[in-house]
Amino acid sequence: HQDMVFGVSFSPDGKTLASASRDTTVKLWDVGTGKELKTLEGYQNTVFGVSFSPDGKTLASASLDKTVRIWEVINSKEPPISQPLRGHEDQVWAVAFSPDGKQIVSGGRDSTLRIWDGNTGKATKTLQGHTGSVRALAYSPDGKYIVSGSYDNTLRLWDAQTGKAIRTLQGHTNVVFSVAFSPDGKRIVSSSGDKTLRIWDAETGKAIATLSGSTDAVYSVAFSPDGKSIVSGGRDKTLRLWDAETGKAIRTLSGHTDEVYSVAFNPDGKRIVSGGFDKTLRIWDAETGKAIGKPLKGHTEAVTSVAFSPDGKRIVSGSDDKTLRLWDAETGKAIGKPLKGHTGLVWSVAFSPDGKRIVSGSLDKTLRIWHISWEYLLPILCNQLKNHPSLKQPSTDVAWEAKETCEHFVWAKSAESTAKPSPINP
Repeated sequence: HQDMVFGVSFSPDGKTLASASRDTTVKLWDVGTGKELKTLEGYQNTVFGVSFSPDGKTLASASLDKTVRIWEVINSKEPPISQPLRGHEDQVWAVAFSPDGKQIVSGGRDSTLRIWDGNTGKATKTLQGHTGSVRALAYSPDGKYIVSGSYDNTLRLWDAQTGKAIRTLQGHTNVVFSVAFSPDGKRIVSSSGDKTLRIWDAETGKAIATLSGSTDAVYSVAFSPDGKSIVSGGRDKTLRLWDAETGKAIRTLSGHTDEVYSVAFNPDGKRIVSGGFDKTLRIWDAETGKAIGKPLKGHTEAVTSVAFSPDGKRIVSGSDDKTLRLWDAETGKAIGKPLKGHTGLVWSVAFSPDGKRIVSGSLDKTLRIWHISWEYLLPILCNQLKNHPSLKQPSTDVAWEAKETCEHFVWAKSAESTAKPSPINP
C-alpha cells in the first residue's frame, strides 16, 4: 500500500487477508506466504472497510467516493462481479454482510442505509429516517433485523427483508458510536458520547435500562460470550461491568491512569483484557472485577489494541511504540521479545482463526503477518519453566512429558528463537 491501512479482514478459512487503504485500493494477500495476490482498483477515494461474506466467496468494500463494491474472491484474478454500487450521495462509513451472505447493508454520511443483493450487487432498498450520518450498523444473529446508530443521537431498527423502519430508539443525547446485538439476538446495546450505554429490547425497541456511571464518552463495549454481562471502557480511565439483564452496574474496574481504548472478553468469558493510554494492559476477573496480577508493562507508549487468541491462552497488543507484544494470558508474563518491524504506530492487531498467525496494521502504510509457531513459543515457555518445582521434580505424566520435551528440544540445544514477520509492503 502507498498510504495508511484503514481496515483488514481475514477470509473465513483464514487463508486470505483483505486490506483497505487510503491509496484507494483493496489488496488480497496470501496469509501463509505474505505475498500479494491481487490489487482491486476502481475507487476514487479512500477505502475505509472490507468484509468477507460468510462463505468467503465475495468481498464487500466501502469508500469515501460514496460507493460500495462487491468483488469475486474465489479466483483472485476475477474482476468485480458488479460495477460500483452507486446510490449514496456522500461518504460510505459502514458496511456489513447479513449472516447468510445474501444481503449487504451500508450506511453513510447521507443519513441513509442501503440494502444490496449480495450476489448481484443490485440495490434493492433505500432506508431513510435518520437525520444525521449513519455511524454504526449490525445485523441480528438471525439476519431478520438491522440496527443502526447515528449522529442524530438515535438508533433505528429495520426489517432486513422489507427495508421498512420498525421503530426509532430514542434516549441518547449525543452521537451513538457503537451498536451490537446480544449473542441470542434478544437485546441491543449501544454506547454514546453522552457518557452512557443503553440496553434495548430488540423485539419491542423499548429501553430496558440506561447504564450510567461513566464520567465521559464511552469508547468501547462488548457483550460477554454468554450474553449475561457487558464490559465498557472509555475516556474516564475506567472499565465498567454491567448486568446485561438488568442494566445495573456491577462494579467499576479502576487501575488505568489514562483513557481505556480497547476491551475484550476471552473466549470463555471469564477474563477481560484492557489496553490504555497509560502504556499498560490489565487483565481482570470477569466475575469479581478484580485485577489479576500486576499491570502488564513493556510498551513505552499507549496500548492501542488488544486481542485474545482463539484458545484464550495468549494476548497480543499493539502500541504507539511501533511494536507488538505477546503475553501469557494466565500469568500475565511477556512471551519473548517485542515484535519489531513496523516504523509507525501499530493501530490494529488480530489473531488468525487458527491462532498461529497475527496480522497487524500500522500508520507506516504496511500490514505485517507474524508467524507465531510452536518453534518460536517452545524455547520461551521452557526457559520460563526451567526452575519451576513441578519440572524440577515431576510427579505427574504431564510434568514428565513437559520436562522431557524441554530437555530434548530446548535445554540441550540452548536454542533461542525470535518471531519473524512476513512484511506486506509492495
